[in-house]
Amino acid sequence: MMTGAKAHPGHGSRTETQIERLRQTAMKYRRLMEREREAKALFAITDPRRIAKLRREGINPFDIQVHCDRDEERLWYRHLRLYRRLWFHPEALAIHAEFLALAKQWKGREFDVDLYRVAVHEAGHAIMAVLLNQLDEVKHMAIRGSGGHVVMMKPPEPRPSRQQVEQDIMFSWGGDVAVSLFGYPVDLDARPVRTRGDRAQIFSLARKHLDEPEKSIWKLRDQTMRMLAPKKVRGQIQALALALLREGKLNRSEIKVILNESQAQHEVRKRATSP
Repeated sequence: MMTGAKAHPGHGSRTETQIERLRQTAMKYRRLMEREREAKALFAITDPRRIAKLRREGINPFDIQVHCDRDEERLWYRHLRLYRRLWFHPEALAIHAEFLALAKQWKGREFDVDLYRVAVHEAGHAIMAVLLNQLDEVKHMAIRGSGGHVVMMKPPEPRPSRQQVEQDIMFSWGGDVAVSLFGYPVDLDARPVRTRGDRAQIFSLARKHLDEPEKSIWKLRDQTMRMLAPKKVRGQIQALALALLREGKLNRSEIKVILNESQAQHEVRKRATSP
């Protein structure tokens, strides 16, 4: 702690109070960095069995990461507000320099929460293909840059049946529904604002082929939610998303292997917890 710091006349006690708040903010930021390192270490584990073991012990690396990310943003803006009031104070300058160094270290983390969101989104599509018995039509899934895709080898039907249309709509819902189940903010009631993308595809298919498009869209969304919500299915989504994040691209055979491993782990956990 610095002594003899110069403050504006008449603001001595208030300035010291604000400096103390700045110290507390920096301390919280340092603690968050420790938790971030813990989350990064957990995500570095490539063995799904070890990840499953950690989750059985109540450790969810995804929750740690997202919680850290949100807290970091709140602390950052709080720090900036405080620092702007104390720019004249030497100790505030020193704390701010440390804060900038920590922020640079934080932003350079290897695990990308936004890219994990993309991986979860694509995994949601792939799992819906599995649940709809369409996995054999999946060629591969991939993430690149800040986006991703699942490639299907399904020839377009000029006059598809109602069941085919509904399955295509549920497949398209799978990405956003999976993202919402993993705690990311997503508006599942929003209408499309672009001519491309999952939401545009959903509305286009429904309006072209279904008698009551609006009613059918929300009914199929809720059905997709019920199909992806079970713990076993969410475990498959996470296993697939983490593998996609590591590899960048997965073909159909690799997807099947990952899902079989996830299924086996689920059965082991089920037997271990049954009386």
